[in-house]
Amino acid sequence: EAVGGSFEVLARSLDLYLARALRRRRCRSGASECAVTRLGANSIVRRTLPGGQVAFWLLMFLSSLSCCRVVIVLLCGKAHAGNNGMALTPPLTWRSWNQFGWYINEDVILRAAAGLIDTQRPIKNMPVGSSLKDLGYDEVGMDEGWTACPASPDMHGRDPNYDPRANMPRQNVSKPFDIGNNRTSMFHRLNADGTTSPVVDELAFPDMKGLVDRIHAKGLRAGWYLNDCLSFCLSLDDGCPAEQCIPGDVKAWHEYGFDSLKIDGCSAQRDTRMWAELINKTGTRVRLENCNNGPKPSKPIAEGGCPYYHQFRTGHDIVNSYDSWIGNAQEVAEYATTGRHGPGCWAYPDMQMVGVQGQTPDESTTGRYGPWDGGFVQPTITEQRTHFGLWCVLSAPITLSIDFSNESAVDSVWHIITNIHALAVNQAWVGHPGTVFMQSNRSIALRATCVQNTTCDNHGKGAKQRLTVPSWQAWYKPLPGNAAAVFVANHDAHSPAKVTIKFSDIPGLSAGELCTVTNVWKQELLVGAHTSHTEPALAPRDSVFITVHPRREVQ
Repeated sequence: EAVGGSFEVLARSLDLYLARALRRRRCRSGASECAVTRLGANSIVRRTLPGGQVAFWLLMFLSSLSCCRVVIVLLCGKAHAGNNGMALTPPLTWRSWNQFGWYINEDVILRAAAGLIDTQRPIKNMPVGSSLKDLGYDEVGMDEGWTACPASPDMHGRDPNYDPRANMPRQNVSKPFDIGNNRTSMFHRLNADGTTSPVVDELAFPDMKGLVDRIHAKGLRAGWYLNDCLSFCLSLDDGCPAEQCIPGDVKAWHEYGFDSLKIDGCSAQRDTRMWAELINKTGTRVRLENCNNGPKPSKPIAEGGCPYYHQFRTGHDIVNSYDSWIGNAQEVAEYATTGRHGPGCWAYPDMQMVGVQGQTPDESTTGRYGPWDGGFVQPTITEQRTHFGLWCVLSAPITLSIDFSNESAVDSVWHIITNIHALAVNQAWVGHPGTVFMQSNRSIALRATCVQNTTCDNHGKGAKQRLTVPSWQAWYKPLPGNAAAVFVANHDAHSPAKVTIKFSDIPGLSAGELCTVTNVWKQELLVGAHTSHTEPALAPRDSVFITVHPRREVQ
């Protein structure tokens, strides 16, 4: 505890030194606008330097200091998969499912890796030549679609007339694999020595270890996916018992060289403890995602509530619609307010849909009719920005799924996914992950946005109601230096909202205290000192994202 406190003092001292030194620089140079914006986990300081460069690596370094106490504890005791010093901040990654569904192959994964290290697009307040990797997006993960398995009789609607990706070559498997004891499996085979192994589709992934090596050569981590859902196979569940198939799955995962693992809940290998213990024996410091594979934390992290994984799905599968995003976000609150969401154990409302085009291919409607059929309406850029900002203020892991080969899609959301102020809020940690603190007293029903008279809107009768929420909600997240981030979303699809946030209502801030305010979306410091913030007409589905810093803390 004493050592941990020393690190906090060090981080605080560095922060004050940087704030003062850079303020002096502004007074001397006069030519460069400099704005103090305390955004990190121990008072991160953002600076606009000549040429628009920002020492973002310094922000992340300071952010990491708040977790040093955790690392020291780990070095003094036995580390398990869920407390091995990984994921001390919410992971920033890419995974294939939301954009590609089961339509993946080696090329899809390599394009994603190239996208994370691409330096062609400018990033505001970062040096020329920066990439998503420089912002902390450090991993490429594949999801469903890598297995060789017997296909369903109708291919679950994999029709190239609706989606050309259905022409993607796949290994032909005529029947389920024999795994002994009169059992069969969709994607496991019995080896000569009596063990089992997962079966990789060698047309889609001819050299899985070589693929992982190529990802590592780009300085990125590689993530795999097991206990698969099998949307394009004869059965969703492969039926292989946990005790028989998990050991072989872990062995393959390790031999291929993967760094992280998402374990789903569809097949029969549902035992997060077994997964974690076997992975520990490989010696790899894994990042492990519990995607409804086992129980969610039932007690606080500090009481050992999360020993076997680093992030856990809080609820339903996300779809590409505003109502789904907001519904999933509501499910985080019970963990955020009970100590079950924080460093090493992040509540996860599912992957991001920012930049995703169309609907995710699944085993029901979109597989048969294509991603744009049924009356689907692409979410607006405003809605997508609200989606991203909400994940940031909730301290949720951010998992992109964008197709980097779609230049227009990437361009449309580049300013969102590269917003260093938003990302710094996401990565900060001062004891609480963020939750609702204000909301409208008027409730509205959230439904999907649809083309009229289509399947989506029930042929003119209206889309199915997903949930009822306040017309607007305000979240806060504490930041170092007695500061806070505030995020307000207007859920109403039709009417603007007038919203006033009195800073004295933000937990942890004092009544009447003058504060400096930064507009996170614009990455700009507002002029003057403030005791409140008013948005006279917050547009439908739009958001306000600010950071609020007591003025005494930045003197």
